[in-house]
Amino acid sequence: EILGEARGEPLSGFLLPENIQTWAPNLRTLQCIHFLSPLSGPLPSLSTLNIVHRIAPRRSSSESPLKTLLDLLLKLPNLSSFQLVAYEAHEKFVSGVLPVTECLAITSFHLRIRSMDLLTFPDEGSCIEEFMNAVRMPSLEDYTVHIDIRGLGDRNDECIEWSSKSGLLSNALLPEHFSK
Repeated sequence: EILGEARGEPLSGFLLPENIQTWAPNLRTLQCIHFLSPLSGPLPSLSTLNIVHRIAPRRSSSESPLKTLLDLLLKLPNLSSFQLVAYEAHEKFVSGVLPVTECLAITSFHLRIRSMDLLTFPDEGSCIEEFMNAVRMPSLEDYTVHIDIRGLGDRNDECIEWSSKSGLLSNALLPEHFSK
């Protein structure tokens, strides 16, 4: 299990050891909490990946956690179970275009969106929408979504806006390529 957090800030940009195959040749599960790093090479033994991380880039950084995550997924050819706990998924994605990423072996994907501010969910181009449009899981059999919504008011105008935004979120979580 890899844990990383410094002064409340997620760690990123650190590589896992280059010799990870040597010191952990039978590693099956990797859990990264507030730590996200691309692998230096493929890790074919890994079958389970659990990530807890913010997916929106910091305003002061051009580094995209989603690009790092997609790069990590590419290095795990036998990954069958993927769990992502995403923070700041409602933020607008402003870091360019994410590459389409084929994850052929993933059969189980559990997505949990933490602290979703649905009232500020953009009409298009949210971080979670861009991620879901980029990732391809043709072998997916089990897809679970759990959303922790914050800031839900009870005023009529907020309820109407919330209803509209929940439709946008549903479309983002079930991209068109899922039905193919």
